[in-house]
Amino acid sequence: MNKRVIISSFFIFIIILCFLYIYITNSESFKNDVIVLSPALSDNDIIDLHKGQNIMTDMFNIFDKLCRKHNLKYWCLGGTLIGAIRHKGWIPWDGDLDVGMLYDDYNKMKVIIKDELPDNLIFMDKTTHLSFGKIRDLCSHYKYSKEGMNWDTNDGLQLDIFIFKEKNKDNGNKDVKVLYGTHPVGGSPDNSIRDYDDVFPLKEMSFENLTVYVPNKYNKISKEIWGDEIPKLLPIDKRFPHEGRMNPNKPSLMMKEKYKEKYIKNNICNN
Repeated sequence: MNKRVIISSFFIFIIILCFLYIYITNSESFKNDVIVLSPALSDNDIIDLHKGQNIMTDMFNIFDKLCRKHNLKYWCLGGTLIGAIRHKGWIPWDGDLDVGMLYDDYNKMKVIIKDELPDNLIFMDKTTHLSFGKIRDLCSHYKYSKEGMNWDTNDGLQLDIFIFKEKNKDNGNKDVKVLYGTHPVGGSPDNSIRDYDDVFPLKEMSFENLTVYVPNKYNKISKEIWGDEIPKLLPIDKRFPHEGRMNPNKPSLMMKEKYKEKYIKNNICNN
């Protein structure tokens, strides 16, 4: 093999490597370990974030199984929907889970769930001054951070359940069935009203090691809300959990006081 052939082969090899790199970093299934997070997150912060996401994946698994067992419908929205579409799991910097439910299914679920959750989880609703449902882990918490919005500081890692109703809406010569609620149907900055068939019938998609429900027209919803069928990554400095950093290893002092009866009754966390 002469020198010219060797040089040509080398350049072809380099070009192939470049194309492979571009494909990997721009494909639908992004790998969390090649995505750079905000420089405001230390290595330990990122380790704790991943541990916290694992805790919430287990929480999601429990919620999903309960819904399937009782034939209750839910769908991923917001960052959880983006994660399912783009990463087949967690957005690498996301700090909570967001799902939507129909009003009737939600009312059935909130009666059932209190008896079926493990001791380390707690369900919260309007009886605790919330306009929506929430499941929290009692053995972990969010920490204050100046970079985050921090509305959940010192409380347990969470799965938020937003509630939507169905109604018929006049659309010219025919009625169109829509979903509406106080929260964007697909996630911020979506509208709080969306055609029923944008969401139903639900489809299934991978989320980490789970199979979860997503809206029927998730690609359409994604394009309308976030500008593309596969939402683009945020700038590096925005890749920070808006809830704040996490401590996945123990509850906060506020939690020990707020949920005192749960800790005493169930002897959970042990720290």
